[in-house]
Amino acid sequence: MHIGMDLKIKRWNPKILLHSTKHSFLAWLGVSASQLELNGVAISSVKTVKKTIGAPGILGCDFNFTSADNTTEQVIDLGAITPALARILDAKTHTEVAFTPDPTTLVAETGISSSGDELIASATIKAADAITACAHGAALNNAPVATAGHVYVAATPGANWSTITAGKLDVYISYIEAV
Repeated sequence: MHIGMDLKIKRWNPKILLHSTKHSFLAWLGVSASQLELNGVAISSVKTVKKTIGAPGILGCDFNFTSADNTTEQVIDLGAITPALARILDAKTHTEVAFTPDPTTLVAETGISSSGDELIASATIKAADAITACAHGAALNNAPVATAGHVYVAATPGANWSTITAGKLDVYISYIEAV
């Protein structure tokens, strides 16, 4: 297979050997553990983790809000999302299934501390296809740390948690892994 006039794919091993006699170029391009490598050195280590938070009792979620006869903020610790020394690039949420019956309001923030909004400021998430995201550059304001980093989503409904019977929120965290 020829790419252009002077670059050939010499073999697939499951790596591609790139070779150009005209430019004295020889390199292996491959994929290992879901990252791109050139001559065995990782050149891309951007990863995205998706976690789903459901209304009380909703199946098929990583986490669920708890049914309660109050409108108290609930904080969900998504766990150690980012490995040590990683830098968060982006955070966003997408309401896959509306939170119903209508809790009048349902606002959430996303951060790297419990009840924090370091990643996404307080915004409504109750309607289907509601999307929240980092303000421009907000994620980059958070320095990498020497240990795995937790991400938290805190939400407050306008009606008792116990009245909410449906709803799913997907949380996406993208980061650069230190390799």
